[in-house]
Amino acid sequence: MKNSYNNLRGLIIGCGSIGERHLHNIKKIGVKDIAILDINKLVLNNLSKKYSVKKFFNLDDALSFKPDFSIICTFPKNLICQSQILVSSQIHMFLLRNQTIYKFKK
Repeated sequence: MKNSYNNLRGLIIGCGSIGERHLHNIKKIGVKDIAILDINKLVLNNLSKKYSVKKFFNLDDALSFKPDFSIICTFPKNLICQSQILVSSQIHMFLLRNQTIYKFKK
């Protein structure tokens, strides 16, 4: 049975080289409805045009897109807050391995 990913909605958080690589790969497997999120408007606009995807400048607005999954490609200092918001919104997420090791204080 062939997997069909074209009905999924994906959100890429962080549009650096790793975020762009994930964006390219999820488009390649057939995910059609994709949004990207970054605080750098120049990078955000360039990738949005290059890959024909929706763009968001903050996470609250990106949640209105109602993604089925997200891929977090940001710095570790942002990871905890972003992942807590996604979990509370019941959105599946993929965290990069090096970020999951980040130690945080209460």
